[in-house]
This record gives sequence, structure tokens and C-alpha cells, in this order.
Amino acid sequence: MTSRNQNLTKQKIFISCCFVVPTFVLLLRIFYKDYKIKIPQVQNNPNEELLSLPHEEVFDREKSIFFIEGFGKNYIPARMLCSIESAALVHNNTFIDVLMTSRTLQKSVQIRSLLKAYSNVRFLYLNATTLYMESPMSEWFLKETWKNSKYPEMNFVDPLRYLLLFKYGGIYLDMDIIVLKNLKMLENFAGLESDSWVNCAVMGFRKGHPFLNDCIKEMTQHFDSELWGVNGPKLITKIFRRRCHAQPPDTTLKNCSDVRLFKREVFYPISWTKLDKFFEEDQEFTNTLLNDPNILTLHFWNHNTQSRIIPVDGQNLYSVIVRHLCPITAASSNYIF
Repeated sequence: MTSRNQNLTKQKIFISCCFVVPTFVLLLRIFYKDYKIKIPQVQNNPNEELLSLPHEEVFDREKSIFFIEGFGKNYIPARMLCSIESAALVHNNTFIDVLMTSRTLQKSVQIRSLLKAYSNVRFLYLNATTLYMESPMSEWFLKETWKNSKYPEMNFVDPLRYLLLFKYGGIYLDMDIIVLKNLKMLENFAGLESDSWVNCAVMGFRKGHPFLNDCIKEMTQHFDSELWGVNGPKLITKIFRRRCHAQPPDTTLKNCSDVRLFKREVFYPISWTKLDKFFEEDQEFTNTLLNDPNILTLHFWNHNTQSRIIPVDGQNLYSVIVRHLCPITAASSNYIF
């Protein structure tokens, strides 16, 4: 082949590439755009618009146990459903109300299975803006200091638990709490998570309780936008110390006959500093913990454990609990969490 022919061939190849490659990229982008649009529709179906949380005047809330999904998501992963199921299983005569800040709920296989098995589980829409605006925190909410804070999502969600219990009364549980035993005999309570701190992942109060009012006032007047968990353990510990003269780890409350503070072992027997205990195959430890009459819940510290894959047929503490306390969720999750 002559040098001239070779040059012509190269030019043709170059021209073809200039046409074909952009065309291919364009088609790929169109396909990918359609792909991204279509996939969520498949994952999210069937969606169901949720009933709103009723007003307290027309609905008896005193016997409810609350969970809150406060980040606007319309789905709940299996591990959180396990927490919900454990509460429903142990409290079969109590409404387990899962409050969503999304108006719709993605009806996954796990959720459909859960609702079919437990008539006491309800998913309701919580209008967080309305809850704020009808509370003493309305001015704080409108200033949007929380929105401009270092942790906006957390600072939006954390106050909701106090406002919810103050307005309705009941028991509040974080989504990473597994319930081992019935909590309904407890009134106006919280528990230590360590020798120094009270936690608000498990707490219950009657409607309008003055302790909650003190918490709400503290959030409104002394909000620190830069601190992690400022409206969580730091807040409730501060109120217990100030209002009740609490001196953790001592749970004696010298100035609060209307509130009860439980020892760490009751709600948080495994500290976040000892998370490996959940994943070790120690049958003696598992049996001792699950048979201890004083241990009522377990906190799985989801922020620290969410990356770990849990085989439901395993022999570690987490796997044993999943099989016994959320069997429906486990079975509908292909036995892997």
C-alpha cells in the first residue's frame, strides 16, 4: 500500500471515530438517563400514601410505642424493621407506631410481610413542621439555626422525640433498639448509657410531663449548632443533673419523685466501645444476656455497626436475636442482614 493510500485510510478511520464515538457516548448518556429514571420507579413500587398522625383530641396515644424515621426517606431497611418487629412481638396488645416524615412508604417485601404478621404495627405520616409550629420550639424552628448548623439533619430530628412525647405521651425508641422484654410497666423514665451519660434512645413519659418541658426549654434557649448530639445524650443528661441532682452512675434522684433513671445494664448492656460482643460466637455470653431479667433492650449503635453483614443463621449474639425477635423480617430478607 502506498504512503498516500495509507494516509487516506488513516483519515477515514479518524473521521469515522469522530462520528461514531460521540454518537455512542450520546446514546449511552440517553440510555443511562433513562436507566436512572426507571430504576427508582421499579424499586419504590408499590408506594402507599400514609395516613397522618391523628390529633390527640381524637386518638388515644397513651399506649403507643413510637419510632421515628425523621430524614424524609420513604423506605426502612431490614435492620430497622427488625427493631420494629421486636417491639411488636413483645407488645402484642400495644400499637407500634412508625412515624415517617415522608408522605409515602415504599412497600418492600419485608414491610408487607411485617404488616401481614402484626396487626399492631402502623406506619403514619408525621408532619414535623406542624409539630414544631404547634410547640414552644416554633420560634427556634423558624429561625432555621438548625438548618445552618454543622449537623442539620440530626438537629432537625432529635427534638422531635421530646415534642412527640410531650404532646402525646408514650414510649419512644430509636430505630436501632431491639426490645427483649415488655416495657409497658415503665413510666416517666430514661436510662444511663455509661457511667457519665444518660441516653434518650429509650424513654417514656406521660403527656405534658414537666421533665420534657425542661428539655424543650433547654433546646430552645441554649442550642449549640456546632456540637454533635447536642439535643441527645448531652441534653437529657444536663436536665437530669440540674433538675434531679443526678450524679451518674448513681441512679438515685434526690429531687425528682416523678422521673425514674435506670442503670446502664437495663437498656444499654453493651456499650458502643464493646461492639464486637454483638458479633462474637460466645454462647455462654449470649445465653446469660438474653436470660437476664433486668435487661430490657439492646442498642445496636447502628452508626457504628451498619457496615457489618449479619448472616441470620450465625451463632453470634446479633444473629440469635434476629432469629428469635424478628423472625418475619429475617425470613423475608433472604436470611442476610
